[in-house]
Amino acid sequence: MKTKMLKSALGFMVGVLLAIGATSCDSDDPVNNGQGKNGEETASKMIVPARVEISIYEGHLHGVKKFHQNTHAKELKYLGTNYKLVYELKGNKWVASPENKTVTILADPTKGGATAVDIHYFDKDNHEITGRYITGGENQHYQHFFIAEDIRSGYGDIDKREVSNGSDFFDYEYCDTDPWNETNHSGRAKFVDAPLAVGMKGYFHFLVPYKRFNLEVRLMRSENNKLTDGKPSPFYAPTEQQIAKAEWLPSIVIPVNLYLSTADLELEADDYDNEVILTRDESEFSEHDRRVIHTLMDAFGETDFHKGVAEFFWNIVGSGGHDMDNFWF
Repeated sequence: MKTKMLKSALGFMVGVLLAIGATSCDSDDPVNNGQGKNGEETASKMIVPARVEISIYEGHLHGVKKFHQNTHAKELKYLGTNYKLVYELKGNKWVASPENKTVTILADPTKGGATAVDIHYFDKDNHEITGRYITGGENQHYQHFFIAEDIRSGYGDIDKREVSNGSDFFDYEYCDTDPWNETNHSGRAKFVDAPLAVGMKGYFHFLVPYKRFNLEVRLMRSENNKLTDGKPSPFYAPTEQQIAKAEWLPSIVIPVNLYLSTADLELEADDYDNEVILTRDESEFSEHDRRVIHTLMDAFGETDFHKGVAEFFWNIVGSGGHDMDNFWF
């Protein structure tokens, strides 16, 4: 499997280099980027944006596709952090905003939690063009892929389990709606079937904690229908034909740290919901709890052990209910 994925990755990069070599980022208008059967040039139909905004939320599900953002205690500083990432297309590369941060989130092998991704594209005049990838039949051609690259051990990884890009590491549910700019929760949109999903909206289950990796977001436009044998390709694995023949935007690279598992939020200490724990000496915690607390501290650059402990304490006893106004699909 690893050899196959390496070959696919190499083939993908060759395909991307060929695609972006003829792609201009000076406009969101279609650019020339292809050839016909006899070598004659044909106009590219890939819509080239100038900027992308990607929002990432930790949450839970009220049913398949029905993602709901978590509410966290107001006393928390780190747990439950959400992210808004901005990238600009300069030349043939997506350049991250200096304000972007590593996406530091929980893994959940039980799939009890979920991590939502909401993608919006804009042209050089800052007009949103997300709908252009979906309407007018374009959702028959476009598909986002999400590839895990450079997977390595994080701070708390004592097992050093070897994992690679694929369904054993993570999964993703496409949650696009029709209309694309309304929510299913509001009652004004329905979820589209898999053949028409582009991946502007969706959620992940990250299955292996204590791993750092680069999440590469890759947008493809297939000249013909994007389906293979009537089905879309898996979110993490475009086909060799798609890699070689389809048009691709450059990869958006998002650094991710799966710093803890959701199971780690319950410390071994019997009274970790008692305020006295906030002043307890570090030596009084179990080896497990010390490792978990220091893993959180490392993830967010915290140096005060008791502030690390406070995250677990306030996560249990802090104020904050189930806010129905939070982000939904």
